[in-house]
Amino acid sequence: MACHSGSNASLLEHDNILTADRVVVALPLGMLKNQNVVFDPILPTEKLTAIDSLGIGTMNKVFLKFEENFWYEDGYFFEYLKEDHSQIIEFFSPVPTGANNVIVAVFAGQQARSIEKMEDSGIIDLVMNDLKGMFGQDIPQPLSFKKTTWHTNPYSLGAYPHLKPGADLTACSEIAKPLGSKVFFAGDATSKDYMATAHGAYLSGLDAANRIINSF
Repeated sequence: MACHSGSNASLLEHDNILTADRVVVALPLGMLKNQNVVFDPILPTEKLTAIDSLGIGTMNKVFLKFEENFWYEDGYFFEYLKEDHSQIIEFFSPVPTGANNVIVAVFAGQQARSIEKMEDSGIIDLVMNDLKGMFGQDIPQPLSFKKTTWHTNPYSLGAYPHLKPGADLTACSEIAKPLGSKVFFAGDATSKDYMATAHGAYLSGLDAANRIINSF
């Protein structure tokens, strides 16, 4: 089997050809669904159907670093409730994990996609408006700012797989099935126990490695 980048995909820096006796395909579900990588021969119908039965969402995070913590250090999740639920931002503090002076704003769905098109200053204003609503108008401005862009990132094309109506977790097992003893699959979309999690992706990689060992 061979696979290569499709015409609608971003080219890598070097157009190298790699060969291997075994391969682990750990592509994000967004890339599999958009067929940015072309398999030759094509994937089995059962695997394509399973890929189609899962949806891919978008959730983006905005990381703000401040000079000092001004929020509840013993709180983990908090949000500023509004009448328009589509504009609610969820916040969490990684302070309990040791990341002092950092707060994370989480955007989901359409709002997550829209911030990828916004200027950084507009995103900071949007986040700070909610923080000021919760903690007062005198809170400091952030010292630095970072954001994710999972929806438009050509190597992800979304984040967090989910089941479409009518689908079940057997789709994850089908995607995880190897093709013979040569092509193996891993990633958070292949984990029926921990789909859409980092630890699910990690464990699926261990499963793929064990399958390769047992294929010899």
